[in-house]
Amino acid sequence: MLTTSFQHRLVTITLMSILVATFFPTIIRSQARTFKNKSVDYVIEFPSTAWRALPSSGIVSPRTRMEFKYTGGNVRLIVRRKLVAADVTPSEMVSRRQQWAQHLAGYISGTEETFSGKLNGAKFSYEYVQGGKTVSALVYYLESDNRTMYSLLFRGPSDELRSIGSQTNSIARSFRLKRHS
Repeated sequence: MLTTSFQHRLVTITLMSILVATFFPTIIRSQARTFKNKSVDYVIEFPSTAWRALPSSGIVSPRTRMEFKYTGGNVRLIVRRKLVAADVTPSEMVSRRQQWAQHLAGYISGTEETFSGKLNGAKFSYEYVQGGKTVSALVYYLESDNRTMYSLLFRGPSDELRSIGSQTNSIARSFRLKRHS
């Protein structure tokens, strides 16, 4: 049974935490990191400092492809800018991905969902086997205009990707285009 003194401390700590979160939200968000780069035309808010941009291979311009790694594991994020026909929708991009991915070993299709953030689109998940291990993939197709789509592909070991699920949604919701003057 908890003592009255311990209960009082617990209530005090809880109330102080709520007050700090309410009146000093920058303390809570101080672990977040904004990715901006002159080579790309977008901004991403990472909810954790564990996300790092990987150096460009030099073959593909960072303007069309950028890769990030979650340092707490083996999850990667690949951001791609895709030019599409004017009538292509995010849902059509999901269908194309499904057709492509069905040829992967051990492919298991997930669900497609509509997605709302700074840019709207569709979200799709799937699993496959690579090197004897199950890999999960979660891809967001975000529409910036009727000719430009961005894909955010999170890929990694299933348990690791699941454990940072709230971060993937937060990152996709924060994804926005830079304002041009």
